[in-house]
Amino acid sequence: MVPGDRNTAFYHLSTLVKRKRNHILSIKDSAGEWIDDLIFFAKADIQNSLAIREVLDDFCSISGQSISEAKSRDYFSPNVSRELREELGDIIGFASIPTLVVYLVDAYDKERFAESKKELDALLSNEALANVLFLILGNKIDIPDAASEDELRFHLGLTNFTTGKGKVKADSNVRPLEVFMCSIVRKMGYGDGFKWLSQYIK
Repeated sequence: MVPGDRNTAFYHLSTLVKRKRNHILSIKDSAGEWIDDLIFFAKADIQNSLAIREVLDDFCSISGQSISEAKSRDYFSPNVSRELREELGDIIGFASIPTLVVYLVDAYDKERFAESKKELDALLSNEALANVLFLILGNKIDIPDAASEDELRFHLGLTNFTTGKGKVKADSNVRPLEVFMCSIVRKMGYGDGFKWLSQYIK
C-alpha cells in the first residue's frame, strides 16, 4: 500500500464481530448490511501481517467458518521487495500480487492535496512502475465538505487522464489507472475500486 493518507500507519484494520451464544453466525457492517468480503489495509511489515493472520484465525475459530485461501490475495506495492512479499505471504497464507499500486488520499484534507499530487506524480513518472496498475482511492467521503471525485481529479492532475471505469482492451498500451471515492470507515466505495482492479489480475 502507498501511504497517501497519514491517518494511521496501520490504517483501518478492523472487523465487526457480533456474538450469538458464543457463535458468530454472520457479520454486519455499521449500516446493518451483511458483509461478504473483508479488505485489510496495512503497512507491509511482519507485525501487521501477524495481526491480520490473528484476526482471520480468531474469526474462523469463533465462527466455525473458514477463509477461502484460494480466492484471497495479498496486494503489494511494487516497491516492496520480492523477499519481503514472500515472507509476509507465508505469514498471511495468501498468494501475492505485486503489480499494482493502491494510492489512498484523504479527500477531506484539502490542504494536503498538493503534497499528495507531488507524491503521486513521482510514482507515475517512475519508469520501474510504467506497467503497474494504479487504483486511487479518495477516502473519507462520509465527512461533509470532503472533495468530490471531480474536485479530487482536478487537484491530483487526473482530469481526462484516467483510463475509465470499464476495462482497457487487452492489446492496449495504456496503463489502467482510475479514481474511486470511498469511505473506509463506512465500508463504501472501495469495493467498486477493487472489482475494477480485479479485471486485470489473472
